[in-house]
Amino acid sequence: MAQQLAQPSTVEAAFHSIVSARLINCVYQPIVRLADEAVVGFEALARGPAGTAWEHPITLIRYAAVAGRLPELDWVCRAAAIRGALQAELPAQIPLLINIEPVSSRSACPPDLWPIIDAGVHRLQIVVEVTERAVAADPAALLATATRLRHEYGNLALDDVGADAASEALMPLLNPDIIKLDRSITQAATSSHAVQVITSARRQAHRTGALILAEGIETEAHLAAARALGAALGQGWRWGRPAPQPLPAPPMSLDLPHLATPVSVADTPFDTAQRQLTTVAAHRTEVEAARRSVENHASRVPEPKVLLATLAAGEHTLDDNRYQRLATRTAITGLFGPHLADHSEARSRIWTIHTTGVLANELDTLSIASSGMMAMFARPSHDNGDEHYDMITTTDPDLIVQAAQPLLSQLQAAPLNE
Repeated sequence: MAQQLAQPSTVEAAFHSIVSARLINCVYQPIVRLADEAVVGFEALARGPAGTAWEHPITLIRYAAVAGRLPELDWVCRAAAIRGALQAELPAQIPLLINIEPVSSRSACPPDLWPIIDAGVHRLQIVVEVTERAVAADPAALLATATRLRHEYGNLALDDVGADAASEALMPLLNPDIIKLDRSITQAATSSHAVQVITSARRQAHRTGALILAEGIETEAHLAAARALGAALGQGWRWGRPAPQPLPAPPMSLDLPHLATPVSVADTPFDTAQRQLTTVAAHRTEVEAARRSVENHASRVPEPKVLLATLAAGEHTLDDNRYQRLATRTAITGLFGPHLADHSEARSRIWTIHTTGVLANELDTLSIASSGMMAMFARPSHDNGDEHYDMITTTDPDLIVQAAQPLLSQLQAAPLNE
């Protein structure tokens, strides 16, 4: 019995010693340009001490989250990735993709790691890579972190698109510079799921100029599939297993698009829409009909999507079951209103936020997906009395993504798992 009780403390002590002593290293996998298979970048992959239970990064990350040291572990992994790249004298024109946990951006970099992090920011072309794990854990908090990550590092990659619904749904809102298709998509490119994911990725890339990267390329057939689906970049064992240092490669240049995370230009969705479109007079029944049209759009769109809705004062009698049903077809459903308690639950996919002020009087509904968007915005008319509104409807994707920002910023109350 004494041995059984002692084991957890031994495991815990081993983990804490690894993090405290910075015993993390990285291996590097090449990223190639599919047109000529030239190496144009590398992804850094963290590893714990070889031969231990902590060698695999997933084990480290899961334990760190339980132990409350996930932000520190992430900074240690970032520093290890940068240190190896600097030691290998990776040219500045070769992007270095580094996986990050967004929660670490809320914690200051440990002082002993700052010199290497700072050197990497100034001497390397770093692309922060958001994994499917981070997206699924709390997509709302990730959206709040994206702008800061871009400001710190310059470029953003969205990993494992197709492995989880949230990654695909958040593409239009994160606006990644690089869209990384999960290996399951590359290796089964003709399946119905893969076709749908590829279509979403290509639409996003066409709209923004993002680059598509196909993961999991191991064979000639995988390479041919990746080229056929429109990927510009590739990654996989076809070009070798991850190595302790970035392998010597010709100093090929890769021009990244340097996109921006959408930002709010007004205080509310209605204000954003009103800056670009003309309102029409509408009765409350017309507003409700327009809202149902947007909700029906969210139900019909086949790929994962985001649904956001503001519930004005007096709407506490709305049928909540309606939104619970809609949430089963979305990656995230955000409800905002004066009669709602703040609540976030990734499992149910529903976020509810208490609102006050001008936002509490709006009736806005936004359906956001890569294949198509639809939104309506309404505010009570001061000229025509009760039950009369100024209303705007649109399918303009850029406007809808922009109008979503005031609502998404409210979701910062939902913290990432730490």
